[in-house]
Amino acid sequence: MRYIGNPLCIATLCAIATSIRSSETEQAQLAATINPGALEIAPASLATEFNPVQADIRLTGTTQTDAITFNISDIEINDLNGDGLGWKLTAVPHVLSHTSNSSTLPIGTVAGFQNFSDVANTSLESPDEILYTSGSGIANYTVDFLLSYDIPLTATAGDYNGIVIFNIIAE
Repeated sequence: MRYIGNPLCIATLCAIATSIRSSETEQAQLAATINPGALEIAPASLATEFNPVQADIRLTGTTQTDAITFNISDIEINDLNGDGLGWKLTAVPHVLSHTSNSSTLPIGTVAGFQNFSDVANTSLESPDEILYTSGSGIANYTVDFLLSYDIPLTATAGDYNGIVIFNIIAE
């Protein structure tokens, strides 16, 4: 084994040892796309028919102001669109209409949006409009909407139906 003392042989062995213990670094490039989720009023939160808070509503022979009150509770908002802008929620109540004739019950007091689940980031612009200003998105945000209807002196007894239209848009 005389060759080991040879400087050329030592360099060759070092090169072989270095190539065996190679520590080259490689990297893998990654790419992902996250698609926006919904900015929505959760349909299930408004899927049921809401009944008045009062149990017994009767004609009295006089005009009754704010005689029928509805609490539309736990309206659920999901802001998962990832735009970072926040949102505006509005409500437009309509009169209650008799189911078998043209009698209507006019809107009385609209107490509006109440009981925000994120008070710090919610701004009440008017009773029927709120702004959510965080912009970081939120799931399961809840709010209530409270409104009343008057019973006119000449109201007809019977069943009445009506709607409140809720709309949400990104800010």
